[in-house]
Amino acid sequence: MKQIKYIHIIFILIICISACETNNNIKSDNNFFNQEYQHSKKEFPDSLTKHFPEKLNEENVFYSTSINNKPKEILYLIVANKLTNKNKTELNNLKYTSDTCIIKIYIERNTYGFNKKGLGKCKSYIPAPDYSLLIFDDNKQKPDDLKYYVLQTSHHIFINHELYLRYYLPDEWKNGMSRGIAVSEKEKKIYYWLIMW
Repeated sequence: MKQIKYIHIIFILIICISACETNNNIKSDNNFFNQEYQHSKKEFPDSLTKHFPEKLNEENVFYSTSINNKPKEILYLIVANKLTNKNKTELNNLKYTSDTCIIKIYIERNTYGFNKKGLGKCKSYIPAPDYSLLIFDDNKQKPDDLKYYVLQTSHHIFINHELYLRYYLPDEWKNGMSRGIAVSEKEKKIYYWLIMW
């Protein structure tokens, strides 16, 4: 009988030790990703990344950056989080843009990002990343409730290479910058972006 109790105690201790190690690994992974994330953010001016989360945590779905990519055809920092009630409250005061007025900025230069027939009902287009850049999953359909909160755009040249001009874009957006937030309440996701091209 005593042997069975000892076996049970040993078994429970092994489970506890294993759980502690797993928890430490998760914390260590989180620390590693946070260090990488902080490094990526510092590659851009603070004024352009101030809308991003301070650090990554268990709410983060993913983050991605182009910092290590070569050549620099496009620079970006993307973070996806689970959408919280706090996020929704913060977004209440912001104006969103309907998908029809958004020019898509693609990683591949030859993909067309605007309607050549004209602007339609939009007075002007607003650049934002193509949805595939936000999710990195070719099989995932863009949610039909996606709203873009474009916080800032610029016509400045950030990547000064004729080779990488976005020829599929209208002349005024051949180069530029866009930063903002995209939200899908259906998917319960919030995406923070900064792109320069």
